[in-house]
Amino acid sequence: MISELEVRRKLSELLACQLSLEEFEDWLVQRSWNMHLDSSAGAQDLVSTLELALSEHSSGHLSEESLFDQLRSLLKKSTLSARVA
Repeated sequence: MISELEVRRKLSELLACQLSLEEFEDWLVQRSWNMHLDSSAGAQDLVSTLELALSEHSSGHLSEESLFDQLRSLLKKSTLSARVA
C-alpha cells in the first residue's frame, strides 16, 4: 500500500533536491506496484498523474523544466486538497 501523504512527502524531497529524479522514479515504481489492490483512489490518481508526467519526460515530449513545473503544480494541488478536507 502507498498513501497519498507518502507520495507527497517523496515529491517534496525531489523538489527540494534531496532526491534525484532517478531515485524518485525508482522509489515510485517499487512502492506503487499493485497499489490498485490496497491504496486509496486519491493515491492512485496522484501516482497515475506522476507516472504520466514521468513517461512524457522520458520519451522526450516534456522537458525537465516543464516536468518540474508540473510536479510543483501537483504538489500544490495536493496540499490545497488536503487543507480543504
